[in-house]
Amino acid sequence: MKSTIEDQKGRYLFMKRFLVLLMALCMLASVLCVTATAAETYVMRVTGLREDDTVYYPENCGYKDFAEGWDAAVNYALNEEWMDANDVVRIVVDFFFDWKANDDGEFGKSSLTGFQYSTIYVPGDTRITINLNGHTINRDLKVKEYDGEVIYVSGDADLIINGGTIKGGWSRNGAGGIHVKGGANLTLNNVTVTENKAEIDDGGGIAVYSGASLTVNGGSISNNEFRGALSD
Repeated sequence: MKSTIEDQKGRYLFMKRFLVLLMALCMLASVLCVTATAAETYVMRVTGLREDDTVYYPENCGYKDFAEGWDAAVNYALNEEWMDANDVVRIVVDFFFDWKANDDGEFGKSSLTGFQYSTIYVPGDTRITINLNGHTINRDLKVKEYDGEVIYVSGDADLIINGGTIKGGWSRNGAGGIHVKGGANLTLNNVTVTENKAEIDDGGGIAVYSGASLTVNGGSISNNEFRGALSD
């Protein structure tokens, strides 16, 4: 009888330890991407924010290439079926390094969804938050371009940018820094918009067009340049 009780206790302890191990493995799997990106293995992390403020981690959420990561974020944000299936209401992009455009002033190719005229493009009907985490997005344009802004926010998009710097745009049409199309909403929380230029049109730092909205909490918009006529 004693042996039977001890056997039962042994099986109970085994099952308990097995369940604890199983739970630990599940938790490890769910935070694998978080751990990797927190260790700054990647330049960018893309996650989903649920309505209850919990975070959804896609299978691939860490990216070693900014263009690849941003394009993935935009495609997630445009995929209503994927958003609904995972109860995601916003896409969240976390930066772990500064993002500087290439020598031609391109963030990514215009053939990709997340880029238009080589700007960082936020399509209409998307809900995206960018956490710069103190980092800088720099287009570093040496010559003016027809659409040389750093970020273009299309109509009916909702973009939130937190904690960092936007600089280096030089546009012949619209904005040097951030172009906000009619119907779009842009919120800047502790963001610095600086050293951007616009010519002919308007908005050295930010251009907000009719029907769009801009909310600024902290940060600064300074040292941007607007020229009312085209100059060499």
